[in-house]
Amino acid sequence: MNFFVTGVTGNVGSAILHRLLATTDAQVWVLIRAADAEKLRARLDDVFRLWGPQALDNTAWRGRVHAVAGDMGLPNFGMSDADWQAVVAACSYIVHAAGVVRMNLPLDEARQHAVGSARNVIALAEGVTAQGRDASVAFVSTVGVAGNMVGALTDSWVTEPRTFHNTYEQAKAEAEDLLRTWQRPATVHLTVHRPSMVVGASDGDILRHQIFFYLCEFLSGRHTKGLQPALAGACLDTVPVDYVADAVAWAVQSRAVDGRIFNLCSGSDMEVELTRVQQWTRDALRRNRDARLPSIRQLPAGLFMLIMRMVTLTAPADVKRRMNTLPMLLEYLKSPQTFDGRSTRHFLQSQAAIELPAAEAYLPGIIDSYFPK
Repeated sequence: MNFFVTGVTGNVGSAILHRLLATTDAQVWVLIRAADAEKLRARLDDVFRLWGPQALDNTAWRGRVHAVAGDMGLPNFGMSDADWQAVVAACSYIVHAAGVVRMNLPLDEARQHAVGSARNVIALAEGVTAQGRDASVAFVSTVGVAGNMVGALTDSWVTEPRTFHNTYEQAKAEAEDLLRTWQRPATVHLTVHRPSMVVGASDGDILRHQIFFYLCEFLSGRHTKGLQPALAGACLDTVPVDYVADAVAWAVQSRAVDGRIFNLCSGSDMEVELTRVQQWTRDALRRNRDARLPSIRQLPAGLFMLIMRMVTLTAPADVKRRMNTLPMLLEYLKSPQTFDGRSTRHFLQSQAAIELPAAEAYLPGIIDSYFPK
């Protein structure tokens, strides 16, 4: 059982790699973008370092990981011919977890990352089957493929026309369309995984700080003098990274789930109100940093953004970077998406004992870890 995994330098991919090493004796080929062999080794070291000092010195695990240089959006993942042929010959289990989560890329560039990598997954899987072996593919997508569709996103292919909030969503949706229309051989077993906003682990551990934590900074009010857009009723769909990694690592090895789509999300019945995230954030800052926070004053969204544009003209660079996420947040608040994760949650719990905890069980700890004493 040999695996090929992309995205191992990111939160989801690194967690998947960790599970494969911890629960199997498999050899794992990993795709890492690097200019030369030295940088390739350094980036792989960084992945192991994320798991703690013991992992960095774990020679048994390191001996089972084979890093190859490449780029997910280039033909054959940008690998050399020799590396491509080696992966095709060795790996029958393919996990594509790489992604460029930038919402404002030009559409052609977003397509190169999302659709281009989907083409590479197809080529690799067909290369495996051409050698007479079955191929298992776990493709990590996003609930964002729903775009502005009416109604809830169910765990099925989306075929209806729709518009999108940004180029990231559109390119990911086109990548799913490519997989949906792929005339895949019967010997290719495919699962598609759609996470919502992935945060740290259920135990509060954080590998990399991403957009959720910029959102927490914003909700704290300390960078906006307490000014906020109206949040009443607004909700956030989050999942801990271990829930996503457990589901993907299990599904790619379980060929009986061929063709299934997993909505790895909280869904409308488990999503958390933004006002609660705000309170957990402010509580953590007061408890851990003894922070003096301004009172929250809510404004209409349009007026709030006008004031923020004026405030950020003279703000430090890191504050400006965080504030750049606000237009996207307000766009989602104007047209909230609805995701249905109930079927996926029931299936994973009954078939693999993988359970999504309530937000109250992990988000306060994750926020606490982001604002340590």
